[in-house]
Amino acid sequence: MDEPLGALDKQLRENLQFEMRRLHADLGITFIYVMHDQEEALTMSDRIAVMNAGQVAQVGRAEELYDRPSSRFVAAFIGQSNFLHAVVRGIEDNVVVAECEGTIIRALSPSRPATGEKVVLTTRPERIRFADGASNSTAPQNRLSVTVTEAVFAGERCRYLLQVATVPPWC
Repeated sequence: MDEPLGALDKQLRENLQFEMRRLHADLGITFIYVMHDQEEALTMSDRIAVMNAGQVAQVGRAEELYDRPSSRFVAAFIGQSNFLHAVVRGIEDNVVVAECEGTIIRALSPSRPATGEKVVLTTRPERIRFADGASNSTAPQNRLSVTVTEAVFAGERCRYLLQVATVPPWC
């Protein structure tokens, strides 16, 4: 199927997504579904192949691609992502310890980057929490100072554009 729901309004498209999932389960056959709507891909698929310039960038379950993208391209393509430039300071218990904006960030990584290596960390918007500057936590985890540069109301959620203090020259 090549974007069979693309021209439908949002509510009808969402209803038909559930109907197509039911048909798939009832018929027990494979559907190959081509789409550019990442949310629809996450909703509809048992397995997803993300393509980049005609090549397969990553194949996996929706949760794998969303939570453990294999590249910056996949992270940016599947859902919203935030990217932070950092420098690796070491590895502790299989967790990368990196410095970003003068703050230590601990992150999981599919690889083991070398100490001193420049890396790009990613996180999803729903994993970010706001705290005011007066927070007195004795052990802040992965906390960065940012400036909110824009806030956009989008119905059930509000989208914020955040800016860290500086952008490294190697970006």
